[in-house]
Amino acid sequence: ARGSGAFFDQMRRLLKEGHLDAYAMDVLNAVTDRSDISVSLVYCDESSRIEIDTVADLRRARQMAGHILKERR
Repeated sequence: ARGSGAFFDQMRRLLKEGHLDAYAMDVLNAVTDRSDISVSLVYCDESSRIEIDTVADLRRARQMAGHILKERR
Protein backbone atom coordinates (compact mmCIF):
# COMPACT_ATOMS: atom_id res chain seq x y z
CA ALA A 1 0.00 0.00 0.00
CA ARG A 2 2.86 2.38 0.79
CA GLY A 3 4.52 1.66 -2.54
CA SER A 4 1.30 2.18 -4.46
CA GLY A 5 0.68 5.48 -2.71
CA ALA A 6 4.23 6.62 -3.41
CA PHE A 7 3.89 5.63 -7.07
CA PHE A 8 0.76 7.70 -7.59
CA ASP A 9 2.14 10.63 -5.55
CA GLN A 10 5.25 10.69 -7.76
CA MET A 11 3.17 10.34 -10.91
CA ARG A 12 1.06 13.35 -9.90
CA ARG A 13 4.21 15.32 -9.08
CA LEU A 14 5.80 14.56 -12.47
CA LEU A 15 2.60 15.49 -14.31
CA LYS A 16 2.23 18.76 -12.37
CA GLU A 17 5.85 19.59 -13.26
CA GLY A 18 4.97 19.17 -16.93
CA HIS A 19 6.59 15.79 -17.56
CA LEU A 20 3.74 14.63 -19.79
CA ASP A 21 6.06 12.31 -21.70
CA ALA A 22 7.18 10.35 -18.62
CA TYR A 23 6.97 6.57 -18.52
CA ALA A 24 6.06 4.29 -15.63
CA MET A 25 9.78 3.53 -15.20
CA ASP A 26 10.44 7.25 -14.64
CA VAL A 27 7.88 7.19 -11.83
CA LEU A 28 9.42 4.06 -10.30
CA ASN A 29 12.88 5.62 -10.45
CA ALA A 30 11.55 8.73 -8.70
CA VAL A 31 9.97 6.56 -5.98
CA THR A 32 13.22 4.70 -5.29
CA ASP A 33 15.28 7.93 -5.42
CA ARG A 34 13.02 9.80 -2.99
CA SER A 35 12.05 7.13 -0.47
CA ASP A 36 13.18 3.98 1.31
CA ILE A 37 10.79 1.92 -0.83
CA SER A 38 12.55 -0.64 -2.99
CA VAL A 39 11.32 -1.96 -6.31
CA SER A 40 11.89 -5.47 -7.57
CA LEU A 41 11.17 -7.12 -10.87
CA VAL A 42 8.62 -9.90 -11.28
CA TYR A 43 8.33 -11.83 -14.52
CA CYS A 44 4.90 -11.78 -16.10
CA ASP A 45 3.84 -13.55 -19.25
CA GLU A 46 1.19 -12.50 -21.75
CA SER A 47 -1.57 -14.17 -19.77
CA SER A 48 -0.97 -11.89 -16.76
CA ARG A 49 -0.94 -8.47 -18.41
CA ILE A 50 -3.16 -6.46 -20.71
CA GLU A 51 -3.08 -3.06 -22.35
CA ILE A 52 -6.22 -1.12 -21.48
CA ASP A 53 -7.50 1.11 -24.26
CA THR A 54 -11.24 0.45 -24.18
CA VAL A 55 -14.00 -0.34 -21.71
CA ALA A 56 -13.93 -3.94 -23.00
CA ASP A 57 -10.19 -4.09 -22.19
CA LEU A 58 -10.91 -2.81 -18.68
CA ARG A 59 -13.54 -5.50 -18.14
CA ARG A 60 -11.09 -8.18 -19.32
CA ALA A 61 -8.38 -6.78 -17.04
CA ARG A 62 -10.72 -6.98 -14.05
CA GLN A 63 -11.47 -10.61 -14.89
CA MET A 64 -7.76 -11.38 -15.20
CA ALA A 65 -7.02 -9.70 -11.86
CA GLY A 66 -9.76 -11.72 -10.19
CA HIS A 67 -8.29 -14.98 -11.49
CA ILE A 68 -4.76 -14.01 -10.46
CA LEU A 69 -5.87 -13.06 -6.94
CA LYS A 70 -7.78 -16.34 -6.53
CA GLU A 71 -4.69 -18.32 -7.60
CA ARG A 72 -2.55 -16.62 -4.94
CA ARG A 73 -4.87 -17.56 -2.07
